[in-house]
Formats: sequence, C-alpha cells, structure tokens
Amino acid sequence: MNWASLTGTEDKEDEEEQLEEELDMLKGLVFLGDDYIAGLEQNVTIEDAKFYSAQGSGPQYWLDNIATLPEGIGTVVIATGSNDPKKYESMKGLIDALDEKYENIQMYVIEVMHVTHNHESADSYNKLIDTYNSHVRNKCKIQPNATFIDASLGFITDGYLNNSDSTGRFLPSGSYTQWAKNIARKINENNISANDTDEQFVVDFLKAAKEVTKFVDENTAHINTWLAFFPSLSSFPVNTISPTCTSSADVILFHSLLSQ
Repeated sequence: MNWASLTGTEDKEDEEEQLEEELDMLKGLVFLGDDYIAGLEQNVTIEDAKFYSAQGSGPQYWLDNIATLPEGIGTVVIATGSNDPKKYESMKGLIDALDEKYENIQMYVIEVMHVTHNHESADSYNKLIDTYNSHVRNKCKIQPNATFIDASLGFITDGYLNNSDSTGRFLPSGSYTQWAKNIARKINENNISANDTDEQFVVDFLKAAKEVTKFVDENTAHINTWLAFFPSLSSFPVNTISPTCTSSADVILFHSLLSQ
C-alpha cells in the first residue's frame, strides 16, 4: 500500500472540507457584478449560489438590466465599479433599485480594490476608485439593508493590487478562493456584530427595567397616595414597568409628586 499517496488523498479531502466550511456563509447567495463575479463563478464552487455577471460592465449595466434578475432574491453580494469608477451615482441608484424590487433584501457591497502599479495611469485610476468607494460606503451607511465590506485582505501592497490578471484590475484565477473566504469572513463578522448589538439592547433593557422596578418599590407609598386622589391612574399597575395612564396631565402631576 502506498501510504504517502493515501495520506496525500486524506490531506486533500481535509482541505476541501475545511474550504467548504469556510465558504458555508456564502451558500445559496446571489452574486451580482462585473469580472470579479465572473472570476468567482469560474474558479470557486459555492453550493447553491447564483451568479449574474457581465465582464467589462459597471453598475449602470445592472441598473439598466435589473428586470433580467430573477424574483425572490434574499441576499445579494455585489462587486462592480472596477471598470468605470466614475459611476458611483449609478451604484447608489442600483442599491435603491434593488431595494425597491425586492422586499427584505440584504445587500453586501464589496469595496472596489485598487489596480496594479503597472495599470495605465494607476495613481489617477486609484483616486477615482477611492472616490467611488467613499460615495458607496456613505450610501450603505444610510441604507439599513446594505452593508459595505472590504474583502481585500492579502491582495493590496503599498496601495496597489499586488497580483492581477492581464487587465491589471482583476484577480488571477488562483486568487478567487481567498477572495471568497474574505467575503465569507466579512459577512460573518457583520452578522456577529449585529447579534452583539441585539444582545446589548436586551442587556440594557433588562437593566433599565430593574432600575424602574426598584424605583416603584421604593415609592409605593407615594404611588398609592396619588392613586387615591387620581382614580384615572388606577390602570397603572404598581410594581410593573408598563404605565398605562389615561391622562397626560395626570402623568405630569404623578411625576411631580414622586419628585417631592
């Protein structure tokens, strides 16, 4: 038996299993965009994912062709802008159009990466990309269902794309697996951050409830006295945190008494 060959096969299977786990976050998602999305589809297997790409296109292409997209998109990952970074208004319009077309859609908009040092007018082109990213990032900040993510880890050196295909703008075929991992990690980080925010809200709410309950307990005598004078406040259950007073004037007077 060739033990070296067997070990090599097991290692490959382990690597494939690990990759599948890392990309699990991307299962069933829709990917929309330019050559980056085309490269992702051609080089990475993502279970049940749907890809809509147009090489050489920019955001205006998808804004003009949004009717060609299928119904029922829930979560979409968007990567476009590298071919024409002047079209940031089109990208903002695409976000609005997707939001209007799909109820409860969640959008992850990927930051456009810089071009290589050898790209024509690289510095000027990268400045256009920075402007594009700035506008789209700000749009995502005010769009509740759009998240701007940076998937460039490992691909940028000294402000330039460190490895590319022949265009100088896009990744070589062997780099898309890492790019997919970067996307998955950023989406996961965003979900964890959102969960942390929800959990903190619960913690803060329970803390406030405890403080209000303590206040009511310490002022029960005042509350009972006030209820005797203002029967309309009888609907306010003592030792709870849900006052349901019928008169705003009663509430004002009620708080006035408690502050004495």
